[in-house]
Amino acid sequence: LVMAARRIILASIACIGAVCAAPFSFDAFRALHMVRDGETFGSTKAALDLEAVAATTDASDLSRRVVVGRAQDMSTEKLEALMVEREAAALLLLMPPPAEGPIPDGVRTALDDVTDFFLSRSFPVPVYFAHEGDHLAMVRETLEATAASAGVKTQDGYRFSVTAKEPVAVPKLKSSNLQAMLLGKQGDGESEEAPTIAIVAHYDSMSVAPGLNGGTEGSATGAVAALELLRLFSALYAREDARPSFNLLFVLTGAGSLNYMGAREWIEKADPRVLDTLQLVLCLDGLGSGDVLRLHTPKKPKGERMQLLQRSFQSAAARLGVRFEWAHKKINLGDPALAWEHEAFAVRKVPAGTLSTREAPVRMEDGAALVDGRERADLDALLRNVRAIAEGLAQFVFPTLPSQSVEPASSGANAPRGVFEGSLGLNSVFVAAWLDSLASIPRPVHAMDETAVRLIDEMEKSIDRYATESSRQRFDVDSAYSFFGTHLASMSVYRVKPQTFDLFLLIGVLVYLFVFYVASRVGAKGVSVLSRPSELF
Repeated sequence: LVMAARRIILASIACIGAVCAAPFSFDAFRALHMVRDGETFGSTKAALDLEAVAATTDASDLSRRVVVGRAQDMSTEKLEALMVEREAAALLLLMPPPAEGPIPDGVRTALDDVTDFFLSRSFPVPVYFAHEGDHLAMVRETLEATAASAGVKTQDGYRFSVTAKEPVAVPKLKSSNLQAMLLGKQGDGESEEAPTIAIVAHYDSMSVAPGLNGGTEGSATGAVAALELLRLFSALYAREDARPSFNLLFVLTGAGSLNYMGAREWIEKADPRVLDTLQLVLCLDGLGSGDVLRLHTPKKPKGERMQLLQRSFQSAAARLGVRFEWAHKKINLGDPALAWEHEAFAVRKVPAGTLSTREAPVRMEDGAALVDGRERADLDALLRNVRAIAEGLAQFVFPTLPSQSVEPASSGANAPRGVFEGSLGLNSVFVAAWLDSLASIPRPVHAMDETAVRLIDEMEKSIDRYATESSRQRFDVDSAYSFFGTHLASMSVYRVKPQTFDLFLLIGVLVYLFVFYVASRVGAKGVSVLSRPSELF
């Protein structure tokens, strides 16, 4: 009897050891933890070691559980119930797999709700995001099945664990602006004295889960467009006898997601000689989707130069079959948050606008999307928009170009031809390569890893290759922003037995102890003691 009971206990212990082994680990992205102007936002904890329940559970108290659910199934109301009313101890939201095409409106709305929720306040619990692969899908489905079952739980459960120190503030943040110049010509005097047109785009990304995506539509399309425009115009400026009387300045700004800090820093520290010649700034943002190209400015086009700019873009866009609109919105001087990047220049009395397919600006809270990968950008749309911008800009800086009719694009031998065709045409391979690189590598200012740093260095090499002259401007990020670490963690999942298993194990231990006790008494007093139960105890 003793040996049989011992085998049962040893088998149970071996089972426990197997149960506690981690079946798998995966990368988990902690929700943004930020302090802005003294106010804290996002998740303020990182470590967890908790048993998991499905987001579909009807349990009223979640204070000792990590809730696991799909991000696209969430809403503001559901998150409020889980995080505030039922006090979940931790939350793991599983992201949908990368989509091949546009994200369904329902999924996008749900993910936007999640973004808004976690950027609206702070939460003193760990909040993580992860891509839902096959293993995590199986775990989630098991948890949901357990939540849906009635009575005593007999299915295995799961325990999630992250070993991490308390998040600490990232040391003083730094960023940089990349600058490239194509020098124009002037009848007399130095070429630097020629009027300058600046093409500006920010390259950093932002997400409510730093490291989750590359900010494709948020910033990548504008940066890629600027790189391709530099390449295109470098070929035109290479011939000294054909250069226009304009300098073209290209600026790729950092920390754009932080109230366009890079643009503001560039204005503060730029060469005064460049600022003195700066006559127009065109910012690029959100060019990878949509069928209408808009030029957003603080005012209606006034003056001969701005009207010429309008005619140039209208003409070029019409020849390519692209709708072009001019939109104007006054700058709210009472709001320290800039709506568009061009406002950083406009407040300095520099004529400026933003070329974008968006109807309205996107601020940090809206631009910190959970899903902003390669699927958010249409390569054909990006190429079409870059071509329209290039043709419009060429018509503006080369006044000798023949005037074109503002009629819809036509076909045939007599169709109007643009500047950027044939050997001077767009390089779709160049554009696609840069778009893929930027879309696949997250670039948050506060979490630039070695891969992101190398990517920025490659961007600098690219502009060096095509520019007449180039430079890099480094700056400190405004102390109004503070970010905390542990952006990426390794989360382990352990299979655990249900409470019924603990009950059976306890019964087994008690039986073993009882049998052991009886056997010891029998050994001391003989088998005859069994006929006298009163002497056993």
